[in-house]
Amino acid sequence: MMMLTPRVHLPLLRRAGCSRPPLTRPFSLSPSCLLLYKKTTPPQETKEPPSEVKPVSNEERLMQNKYYRRCPRFFRPYIGEFITSPVKFGVSFVILHEITAIVPFISFWYLMMKYDWIPLDLPQEFLTRGTEIISKKLNDMDQQQLGSLFDKTKLIMSGANAYAMTKMLLPFRVPLCFLLTPWFERWVVNPIMRLFKREKKQGKKELWEMDELKKSQKKSLEKPRL
Repeated sequence: MMMLTPRVHLPLLRRAGCSRPPLTRPFSLSPSCLLLYKKTTPPQETKEPPSEVKPVSNEERLMQNKYYRRCPRFFRPYIGEFITSPVKFGVSFVILHEITAIVPFISFWYLMMKYDWIPLDLPQEFLTRGTEIISKKLNDMDQQQLGSLFDKTKLIMSGANAYAMTKMLLPFRVPLCFLLTPWFERWVVNPIMRLFKREKKQGKKELWEMDELKKSQKKSLEKPRL
């Protein structure tokens, strides 16, 4: 009689773990070894691109000044010119102040002498001061030097009245000079200063060239002839 061996179902063997031999894994590839000897790479620092430094504008620089911030917006251009270049601003203001004094004084004096016009109700202190100044300037001049067209007394009186009227215009002259100072500095003072600087540099260059020429001539004279 043949003995029949019972069939073992394959799914049962697979469930029991007997379908294939157990796999052996080396220690170097085991999870514990990988965790122990895992190479840790330091975090790389992300370099941010350098931010561009924006140049500070003239307005931002002026806003740091308390006087510039407190003044009205209408006067800020003039205060800004005074803060940035006080010397040029001062020179321009003084020149304009003298121009606004000389031109009206000569104009009033000429009109009074030509039309025999003498204004009334002028301040006595201005008239006295003007008379002293004009008399002092004309003391050394006689009638022949003045000519037949001018009377010395009339000239002094007209000059004193012109001086008084010019002094009375002072409250109007000062604001006008202040308003015209930036324009006068930009179109008159700056070109003149640049011209002087150019002439100064040109003079230094010519002196340097002359010194170099003298040195070369001296070397050529001292050089021994063969």
